[in-house]
Amino acid sequence: MLPSTIIGFVNNAALLISLGLLYDILTLRQVGGKTSFNQIITGVILGVIGIAVMSNPWEFTPGVIFDTRSILLCITGFFFGTLPVIITILITGAYRLFLGGTGVWTGVAVIVTSGLVGLAWRYKGKKDLKNVSMKEMYILGLTVHILMLLWMLTLPWPIAKEVLSRITLPVLLIFPVGTALLGQLMKNRHANKLAKMEFKESKEKYRELADSLPQVIFEIDETGRIIYANQNAFDLFMYTKEEFDKGINFSQIIIPDDLDRAIKDIQSILNGIRLGGTEYTVKKHDGTTFPAVIHPSLVTRNAKPIGVRGLLIDISDQKKMEKKLKKSEERYREYFEDNIVGAYISSPEGKLIACNQEYKKIFGFDSTQQALDTAISKIFEVPNERAEFLRLLKKKKRVTGYECKYPGPEGQALGLPLEGD
Repeated sequence: MLPSTIIGFVNNAALLISLGLLYDILTLRQVGGKTSFNQIITGVILGVIGIAVMSNPWEFTPGVIFDTRSILLCITGFFFGTLPVIITILITGAYRLFLGGTGVWTGVAVIVTSGLVGLAWRYKGKKDLKNVSMKEMYILGLTVHILMLLWMLTLPWPIAKEVLSRITLPVLLIFPVGTALLGQLMKNRHANKLAKMEFKESKEKYRELADSLPQVIFEIDETGRIIYANQNAFDLFMYTKEEFDKGINFSQIIIPDDLDRAIKDIQSILNGIRLGGTEYTVKKHDGTTFPAVIHPSLVTRNAKPIGVRGLLIDISDQKKMEKKLKKSEERYREYFEDNIVGAYISSPEGKLIACNQEYKKIFGFDSTQQALDTAISKIFEVPNERAEFLRLLKKKKRVTGYECKYPGPEGQALGLPLEGD
């Protein structure tokens, strides 16, 4: 009879592991926190799996049945925690009461014990579920099923004696191994769930960081379709989330005059060429345009290019400042050139950098180049006079009315006031 007992137990254990694998596949995409609702649903599903294995038992005598519910219960307590294991205990316990028979209360006791031992094992030493070993799962299974065998003593002694003689060896051979196998399956599921949750949290943090930046962050695929944009992109370009979901191509935000160049740049990046910040004129949803610099980078997956990620900076204010600065420089140059007094710019070492027409006229230079080739010190009549002027200038920051003597164009000494800052 021993081989038939072993075959019955193996078949039931295989059914349990198959149902556990099915549960793992069906819940693979579920990533969420430990909400009460999720835990209740988990407990109900595991309770239904328990009913399935209890519906296919090895029957010793009418009313005395054996199956792998003890494996399911201890693994539920260990991996899923308090609420799911309580619900699973209630469902499987109620079903065992429904089945009735001589061993009904023994069966219920095994259900409660298995679940509570698994739960106690979970909280013993605050187990790190992703690092639990198969050895520990085997020891858990061995402990639970020794207790299960002890509960057989609550049966009428003639039945208990015969039951223990027939099932002790198969139970101790098969059930701890089944516990370790199902535990490994749940461990892998737990690790996958943690990895998915960490990825989701990382993705949310990246999105929050990107949305907090004042610049536009975007990503396009190989066809030019924009597949990601941060909040500032929506605010700046005036597109709604609904319009984005329908599909927006990169060509829609580049003006026609810059589009060919932008397409060539994208193709270059996809071919592995690194580009620095590039200026384009971009277009909002309402048709208005503004200048921007885009800093692109290649996006790869499995070492293959799949798109381009970019940082877009609105440089409208910079362009306005450059325009104002250019006008200011033009006005200054006009003032400098048209000044009725001799004006010049020199380095502290005495090299002439620039001078106006009046300066050349006063000192008799025929050309600007001739003036630039002449050191400033050469136009001072008195030695060290320029050094004294520089000393005062360094001290006061601005000097006016400083009387100096200069050699005139015909060799005569000229007394002229010098100003500087």
